[in-house]
Amino acid sequence: MRRLAIIPVAAALLSLAACDAATVQEKARQICGFEPLAEVAAKILAGSVPGITAADEAAKAICAAVAPGGKRALLRRPPVVKGVVVKGRFVR
Repeated sequence: MRRLAIIPVAAALLSLAACDAATVQEKARQICGFEPLAEVAAKILAGSVPGITAADEAAKAICAAVAPGGKRALLRRPPVVKGVVVKGRFVR
């Protein structure tokens, strides 16, 4: 019976992580016009302390990593945040 109780909790946590990843994507688009892949945002968030500002901090870190060289720099050397290679696309 305990295993059945764990399943809804795990599902809720996974949906929360997906929501946070979408939040990071949206905030990064707003801040610097770069949309990281959802899996990249989720991995970066996994290393963050849970909280209201985690998505903001992750988006700012992503933007700081991709901003210095723009599109051409991404092709030469992909940026890294918290050990995660940042992949995505510029939308502006």
